[in-house]
Amino acid sequence: TDVVVAGSGAAGCGAALAAVARGLRVVMVEKADRLGGATASSLGGLWVPGNHLLEAAGLGDSLDAARRYMRFLGGGYALAPMMEAYLNHSREALSDFAAAGVPFRLLRGLPDHYYPQADGSVADGRLVEVEAVARDAIGAWGERLEEGVYNEEGVSWGDA
Repeated sequence: TDVVVAGSGAAGCGAALAAVARGLRVVMVEKADRLGGATASSLGGLWVPGNHLLEAAGLGDSLDAARRYMRFLGGGYALAPMMEAYLNHSREALSDFAAAGVPFRLLRGLPDHYYPQADGSVADGRLVEVEAVARDAIGAWGERLEEGVYNEEGVSWGDA
């Protein structure tokens, strides 16, 4: 084993996929009896400003607007280096995972939480999710996926 990943949420799965894509051998450990971590509780949505899907759909966005919105969300407590790292690398990470075969789609019609009141918020395009995958397509692991408590079994956020 070259890399040990703790957790099976988006961060853990992303770290494992990035390592495998670089030819490393990965072991993922999860404390729960189901896969998905806290990401399942958030319905699996990812907030990625200026992402490639948004651009392909002809929706406008800017990192400056996203920065202003993140400052609003942070209420003065956001750490600037962490915020800048997210703004500068989340789009690249999403594109890299898509290139590795992870099929993402925009969650259309879902604005930023505080739209239009918050400076920098947008009406559409920053939220993405992985396209639905049939449970039987991933074998025995399909029955061990955590879906969260906010949606019906087998229904994604975008489909709901």
